[in-house]
Amino acid sequence: LAALLFQFGLLLFKLNEEFEPSKPVYAIREWLGVAFILLLQQSFLKILGKIDTIMVGSILGAKEAGMYGAAVNTAQWVSVVLSIINIVAASSFAALYAKNNIEGLQKVVSAVALWIFWPSMAISLLLTVFSQPILGIFGSEFIAASLQLKILVLGNLVSALCGSVGYLMVMTGHQNKSLPVFIYATILNIVLNAIAIPLIGGVGAAIATAFSKALWNIWLSFLVVKYVGVSPLVFRGLFQGGSKSEGI
Repeated sequence: LAALLFQFGLLLFKLNEEFEPSKPVYAIREWLGVAFILLLQQSFLKILGKIDTIMVGSILGAKEAGMYGAAVNTAQWVSVVLSIINIVAASSFAALYAKNNIEGLQKVVSAVALWIFWPSMAISLLLTVFSQPILGIFGSEFIAASLQLKILVLGNLVSALCGSVGYLMVMTGHQNKSLPVFIYATILNIVLNAIAIPLIGGVGAAIATAFSKALWNIWLSFLVVKYVGVSPLVFRGLFQGGSKSEGI
């Protein structure tokens, strides 16, 4: 009872204690500048994710677009783990970089790369080996998109191998340097689709999209090494036998 009364009295004392209000700090112009760059990046990513299906529908018709769209959506399973882990790890990237703890950041990035790699590899193998039965769930005619699915899976697997490159650039304040990558990748994707779809149909769209996705992820990997000072690729973690995470 005495301990309870003491704690209650201490609580009342703390509640009555006055603190000086902190002065809010606003950087409206800086925030709007960053927000605009991120808006542009997300816009180009949306275009990259949809333009191939739109172009297949425009050039080959609705039926081909439906089959190709099923392959695209199914191939996205490979990227689910990447998306989830990026959300969890993003704050750690920013905190460690702000402290200039590059060694700790590298440990976290290597650990995250391994967490992304193994599930993504397993899903990729599953979709590649059982591509026809999986697409057959949508209907027997969708089995014809099996090759398209395998190509798209390969592009998404390259993205998983490269790790959290997009988030690393943004969370360390280098979003301005990564924006041109998305712009050029989008333009390249549109040009390649315009050439490949009339020649080899949906397979051409899959090749164009997988190549564009692989290109911008590899390009961003080089930028992460150059500007952030860490290697985002999974190979570092594999060759070092894995790394213990720090600060996640």
